[in-house]
Amino acid sequence: MIVSVLVLVLAACGAPKNPGGISDKGGFDPELMEQYLRNAYEGNVVGFSYAINHEGKLARSGAWGLARRAVDGEQAMAAGTRQLLASVSKTVNAIFFLQAMRRINDALGYAYVDLASPVAPWLPDAWAVGPGFTGGNPLTFRHLLAHTSGFGQIFDGLTDAEKALWGNGWSGLEYVVGLGAMPGSPRDYKNANPALFRILIPRLFQKAGLSPFEVNENTAGALYVAMLNEQILLPLGIGRVECSFQSAGNYALYYDFENPTQPGTDASRALKDCGGHSGLFMSAVELAKLLAYARYDDGILDDEARDRMAQQALGWYNRVSTGDPDTARLRKRGDYYSWYVDKKAYPWLANEQHTCAIWYPRQVEAVLLVNSSVGNGAPMPCDLLDQAYQAAVAGP
Repeated sequence: MIVSVLVLVLAACGAPKNPGGISDKGGFDPELMEQYLRNAYEGNVVGFSYAINHEGKLARSGAWGLARRAVDGEQAMAAGTRQLLASVSKTVNAIFFLQAMRRINDALGYAYVDLASPVAPWLPDAWAVGPGFTGGNPLTFRHLLAHTSGFGQIFDGLTDAEKALWGNGWSGLEYVVGLGAMPGSPRDYKNANPALFRILIPRLFQKAGLSPFEVNENTAGALYVAMLNEQILLPLGIGRVECSFQSAGNYALYYDFENPTQPGTDASRALKDCGGHSGLFMSAVELAKLLAYARYDDGILDDEARDRMAQQALGWYNRVSTGDPDTARLRKRGDYYSWYVDKKAYPWLANEQHTCAIWYPRQVEAVLLVNSSVGNGAPMPCDLLDQAYQAAVAGP
């Protein structure tokens, strides 16, 4: 069943925004985009959900298939079904940091922190920092958000034994920091970049005197998620975001489309390791609402932060068609796999889920969440969103 929502108007969206040269002009038909998505995915995945914003409101949303197969106690997929965002959590993280930065500066009455600020002062006091964190060209928050820290290049030069110590939890990130950074390196995607914000954001509030809580291995994730909920999501009317599958709630497991008897996988993450790079559970409608507020409501991001985010693809995987405002877009995909037999011998036998969020021209934002592998040659979510958007573009 198609579920359409046409009344979620932002309370303070103001004039249309044109962040970073992404045009707000031109015609668009949300219903055509919706139908394109449904034609492509119905019968080719276990379940999917989507939300399409246009002109600052939720124009279309819906779902098809199952959030949980019969083997797990059948439950239908809905536009409000939550599933792991996987790497799309990084986009939420970037919005959170940019808003937190402004919140801290406003509270203190001066520019305490900026994208160009070195990150070293807000790392845990006991951590040893390697080269590149201090000196004349130190690692900054912008480097982390843009994946220009040099972490990827450093990782590529490690031995297998050294790579085993690298990780996105507390001890793994301490090891990363100890190895150092190469700020200003070519963009090289690495989870450690946004994962550090799970520690840095709570530390910023703590060291600014705006939070009484100690940030350590056991508290960082909980503080990050609590601050995200209290400062952004709950005020927007988005329910409290979790980092784990809730069996009694409207949550999806993820599956192998080709194997209907294989139980689904629970993508829960320990709270202490949640946030920054991955771990958040949200629905398509919830994520679309956050993206609309970030794009149109100055209470979340001001014009400067919005433009920086768009021009430098902060929190996004890439910026497509840079320089052409009529085709420019910001894309972020997330993929998660769980092999249920030997990965090397049977690499195709995995439960999967795939997510995508895109800021388009013409005042369009779109989210597509899929809780399985994609069958029968259907495109992956970001590619499908691009095709569906193009089919829905109307006029110059």
